[in-house]
Amino acid sequence: MIRAEVADTYKEILGVQYAQTIADYLKQEGILNRKGTYYSVWSVYQFMTGKRENEVVEKAITDLIEETLKKQKAKMNREDAIVTKGKKRLQALLK
Repeated sequence: MIRAEVADTYKEILGVQYAQTIADYLKQEGILNRKGTYYSVWSVYQFMTGKRENEVVEKAITDLIEETLKKQKAKMNREDAIVTKGKKRLQALLK
């Protein structure tokens, strides 16, 4: 079960459309419900509010969060490198 405080953190990481993002990820990973169809946004909402439990889905959500955080960190590193390079060029021009 996804605890409320964990779900809040996941929502903050994934943004307003968190349920759609998770549903899309589950589909991309080929994770199906017991009927053999893809999980709906409503189902994701139920997992995220602790009304339903499913180890496979919860692990996939954790995997998605880890991937998202890695991408966000890589983006921040690229942005930091650009800022650093820009500052060095500016300093060189001002000398």
